[in-house]
Amino acid sequence: MNFLITSAAYVNSEMVAEIGLIPPAFLPLGTSRLVNYQIDSIKRLKGIEIERIVLSLPKSFTPDAADRARLEAAAVEIVYVPDGLTLGSSINFCLTELGLNGPMAILHGDTLVTDDVLGAALAAENGNACVVAPAPGNYSWGRAFVKDGRFWGALADVRQEHDLDVGPCKVLVGLFLFRDAAFFRDALRYSNADFVTALSRLAFLEEVHAVQCRSWTDFGHLQTYYTSRVTFASARQFNDIQIANGVVRKSGSQNEKIRFEAQWYEALPAHLKQYSARLIDSHALPDNRWQYETEYEYLPTLQELFVFGRLADGTWDEILSACCKCLDDFAAIPVPDAANDALSQLTKAKTWERLEQFEAESGFDMSVEGRVNGHAVPSPRKIAEEMMSLIDSSAARAPTVMHGDFCFSNTMFNARTQRIRLIDPRGTLDGKSFSLGGDSRYDMAKLAHSVIGLYDLIIVGNVACRRLSAMEFNIAFSTTDSNVQLASRFSGFEAAGHKFGDSVIQATMILLFLSMLPLHADRPDRQDAFVANALRLYEKIF
Repeated sequence: MNFLITSAAYVNSEMVAEIGLIPPAFLPLGTSRLVNYQIDSIKRLKGIEIERIVLSLPKSFTPDAADRARLEAAAVEIVYVPDGLTLGSSINFCLTELGLNGPMAILHGDTLVTDDVLGAALAAENGNACVVAPAPGNYSWGRAFVKDGRFWGALADVRQEHDLDVGPCKVLVGLFLFRDAAFFRDALRYSNADFVTALSRLAFLEEVHAVQCRSWTDFGHLQTYYTSRVTFASARQFNDIQIANGVVRKSGSQNEKIRFEAQWYEALPAHLKQYSARLIDSHALPDNRWQYETEYEYLPTLQELFVFGRLADGTWDEILSACCKCLDDFAAIPVPDAANDALSQLTKAKTWERLEQFEAESGFDMSVEGRVNGHAVPSPRKIAEEMMSLIDSSAARAPTVMHGDFCFSNTMFNARTQRIRLIDPRGTLDGKSFSLGGDSRYDMAKLAHSVIGLYDLIIVGNVACRRLSAMEFNIAFSTTDSNVQLASRFSGFEAAGHKFGDSVIQATMILLFLSMLPLHADRPDRQDAFVANALRLYEKIF
């Protein structure tokens, strides 16, 4: 069985404006791309031998090095198709270019189906199948004519007029099985390379089984992209986060942490609530865990856009300007009852405590002098001491509203309102008592942690890090030109009266990489990258 994932055109203009110029299979989905979940689903198939998995892409599109490596590791072949071809012409190009024969499945690049639907389609007795489902909305989906379990033909648009009595409206889901790729290529040739017409021609010549599917996730339109993301997230949710009916419910065993987060939403001044998710409720559960509910935000995180999007530089400047506007507005509201030494509380004690914990758990000696990418640097402990001295020598700031975890994964951008939305606030300085306030420079350092520190690239695995000896590393990131240019411009941005290139903010950013080490004990490779990156940033900045 050969598998062709069709993604040889770019997403529509609406999606380009919000995500960037990418093919549908490369759309961001959590901490990965849609195509990776499609490939995983194919590889989970049982009882079916997959000979080749082929992904079609526009000839003008160049995947990032990390994406190419993942596709190569999954044994996925890429066929680059001339830009501007119709779906049928694109498929015909792939079949001709590859010389495919025998059983073949086609999965559209904007479609994800469940494993049982995929298995049912590929198990069709006569070797031909179309997956169909009830029409979920007024979009331009292919209209399927189905009767007695058989697919009889299709129209290109469910909104087209027809006079066939075939019952309730069904649409083509985007998954097809053909007993012989060469036979379908002939159907395309005799249909002027029109994909839907070729399907109808095939159904006239041979029996095509209609595989019924109650629902599927379609990522091909802006609205369906966001609703499909909810469905996908709901299916993969963790015990402490539940998503249903447009509501996110967050709970956990760390009751105080959850309560502080909920209190932050409640205490945020009314005119600042435009920057946060809307709190719906907060209460104790029967098992004594605390839970709060917020309205689900139908937006991608900045982490997804930074790592997987292809936004124009001007759009990123708009996003960072919106972040700065939020930080300015937060910094304009004093919080007199918050501690005056917030930055010290959030860096000094926590860093030493976690470095010691990391040494005890990992066997690392953080007192050993380091070397990164061939450059000698002080030991992590010496670097931490120097960074803390910089922080101590800076002028104290009166406490103002602080989010406390102002990183890309907790930030979303609404392109229509040109405003950001924040989730998962900290709500405490010491972990013991609630605090709405803190030091705005800490929020700025968390943002720099993503832009300059490239934290999100480490989280998704777009980094190559080798530990050569006790404290010697080589580290390299799979970055895009946009990532690099954004980081170079970022230091000049200003918020809350400080530039992001300020030495105190940069010092705090480096300490963040050291203080988070024990939190990733399940990923020693990630811990190595955090240590190496702290050394790299020190060598580059100081």
